[in-house]
Amino acid sequence: MDVDSEIYATTIAENIRKMIMVPVEFDALSLSTSASIGIALYPLHGETEVDIMNCADMAMYAAKESGKNIIKVSAGPIGSGDFDAR
Repeated sequence: MDVDSEIYATTIAENIRKMIMVPVEFDALSLSTSASIGIALYPLHGETEVDIMNCADMAMYAAKESGKNIIKVSAGPIGSGDFDAR
């Protein structure tokens, strides 16, 4: 199935984020983690695999800078600097 819509991609990312947050019990410890996720879509955010990966990477780092454990969707092609927080 192609991830061709922002809504579908965001839904998948949110499901992944929720699963990553589930604590794991280990040696009487409860271990938990979080995830900052960046999303970029073809062809909206780039024409090549490298452009898409770079755009998603920039969105992920923007998510980390915004407080972590959130999802950001790139709002424009590489160099636009626009992101949409989720």
